[in-house]
Amino acid sequence: MKFIDNKGRLFGKISFIDVLAILAVLVLGAGLLIRNFSLETTAANTPSVKFSYTAKIQNVSDMISRQFRVGDKIYNEASGEYYGTISDVEVKDAEVWNANAQGEYVKGTSVDRKDVYITVDAEGIISNGRHLIGRTNEIEPNYQCYMYSKYVKFFFYVMEIY
Repeated sequence: MKFIDNKGRLFGKISFIDVLAILAVLVLGAGLLIRNFSLETTAANTPSVKFSYTAKIQNVSDMISRQFRVGDKIYNEASGEYYGTISDVEVKDAEVWNANAQGEYVKGTSVDRKDVYITVDAEGIISNGRHLIGRTNEIEPNYQCYMYSKYVKFFFYVMEIY
């Protein structure tokens, strides 16, 4: 028995074009299943909620630390996406590790460098315990990236989400 006969049928019973049509229907069905069940986190019917997160900008100069203002919007440098509005700014002396006379590293503070803690109000969705900004950008504790606002570009990492 031949694989394809002289009429173009597989095993002499079913047309090759019929097989392609069946495969197309199966692929479309799989796509619909994925769209409706797997991608629930980005689905348009998931309601948007407001949440806040605290981020730390480490070891910046005093001049840079004064560039963070309540009400400024922050954006992801790589994508340009909006990540929220600054609602609180706290500036502290930077924590640094220095060697003492015995060669041991001890934690101290720097006089001329600052750590900036910003609280950001954002809007997004919460799905399966994950916080997503703009429905696709996940943000979580220890998330790190370059951001920018109207006045300054900075590297920050998220400390807490609430």
